[in-house]
Amino acid sequence: MSATACPPTAALPRPRARSLFLPKEHGSWSLTLEPVALGLLVAPSLGAGGLALVATSLFLARRPVKLALDLDAPAARRLPAAGTVALFGALATAGFVLAVQPGGFTALWPLAFALPFAGMFALFDAQGLGRTAFAEIAGATAYAAIPAACATLAGWSSPAALALGSLVLLRSVPAVVLVRGCLRRRKYDDTLVARLGVFLAAAALIAVMPLALTHAVPPLAAVAVALLFFRSLWFVTPAARTWSAKRLGLTEAVIGIGYLGLLALAYARLR
Repeated sequence: MSATACPPTAALPRPRARSLFLPKEHGSWSLTLEPVALGLLVAPSLGAGGLALVATSLFLARRPVKLALDLDAPAARRLPAAGTVALFGALATAGFVLAVQPGGFTALWPLAFALPFAGMFALFDAQGLGRTAFAEIAGATAYAAIPAACATLAGWSSPAALALGSLVLLRSVPAVVLVRGCLRRRKYDDTLVARLGVFLAAAALIAVMPLALTHAVPPLAAVAVALLFFRSLWFVTPAARTWSAKRLGLTEAVIGIGYLGLLALAYARLR
């Protein structure tokens, strides 16, 4: 008597690590990591390193949290995602302990400004609207408090810390609108949002002038914001009209690195 052989069960493919925690939105990397890098470059300290660990861990935990809470997802994805959440939670906790060691909780007061905007982003994200312009602006505004908190941890005065945080906003908010406007122009031949991005870049340049004239920020910081304005003019020219989303995003990432470099140089010259 011959036994009927059972067909082998196909093993479920293991999810790639990058699919568990790396955000799909390429623009979110710049909006999140640029403020963190600015804080570390301009106002380095042990507390700033801890705060950077908290911010980066929370950023990377966003996607695995969604996967872990998705009851429709297979267990092969939910369980590793839950483990990833636990890992980033532990890293964020360790970073927070480092951040409060130098000056206690009071030195982190700039983060109070971030809470309502972080809450707005979380609300948008929970509804599947995390990639909308309002959500990205809320998230970028929340992360602008990171370099300000790094500055207070390093012993900076409150006005100087807030001025440093404002330099993040003067880049990130116009950038969100400008990039979205350029993509919309390419897809729908609609230039309204792109022109709004140019207007916001011009407003940022006007806003940084009194900060530079009163020495709240280094004069070179105003030059950096001016370069961002000229970049916005270039982005709405016919030459950039046919740029793909990937090319536009990579160009903006390189511009962000250059902006960080100029700000780091500007503050280094003050020491």
